[in-house]
Amino acid sequence: NYNILSHELRVDRSSEWANVLTTVNLIGDYPDTTVSGDHCNKFVGASVSKWHRGDNKLELVYNMFEWIPPTVYALTSSVFSNQKYLYCAGDTDENSGSDASWLDYHHVSSLAVGSDGNIIVSFRNLNTIVSMKADGSGPQWVVSSSFEKHTLRQTFDDDVTLFEFENDADKFYQSHSVMQLSDGSLLMMDDGNDRPGCTISDNYAGCFSRAMI
Repeated sequence: NYNILSHELRVDRSSEWANVLTTVNLIGDYPDTTVSGDHCNKFVGASVSKWHRGDNKLELVYNMFEWIPPTVYALTSSVFSNQKYLYCAGDTDENSGSDASWLDYHHVSSLAVGSDGNIIVSFRNLNTIVSMKADGSGPQWVVSSSFEKHTLRQTFDDDVTLFEFENDADKFYQSHSVMQLSDGSLLMMDDGNDRPGCTISDNYAGCFSRAMI
């Protein structure tokens, strides 16, 4: 059962009222879209939002479906299958007994104030981290363990920096607690659940977690 607010509450101390950054669950309609081998109609995505403490208002800053839609970014994730059928809080009457597939797609696992007038957004289910400009003017850069540059460039403009890994061993999987240090580097927990070799057929040899910079 999902509530409208999801996962993160981070105080933005650079704002006048120490506004709170959070993510709001959004429902995206993408009829008969295949993700992780399953046909889905509705996808639970994320916004980047601010709670203005001064006047108790919630402001939507970014709808992340605009840059990361399931029609472009489809992959297999170990967490998709066990979160495929879900309903929003207060929505049980409309969907009672329904078999509609609402896939938890973005699953923002962390949200943090960056060091360069930006907001760091981590998408656990997509093994992707995006830096969004805090003023609402769009993406700044992307780093992804799942998607190549040619795929990312379909939805991210040419002025957005797309980082690549020098070594596959440096890639992160299902990242949490991602934050940007003063020198611009990222500190995170790499949960590792989707890491290559983290399967029963490989005797889970690739399954490990680590702290990374």
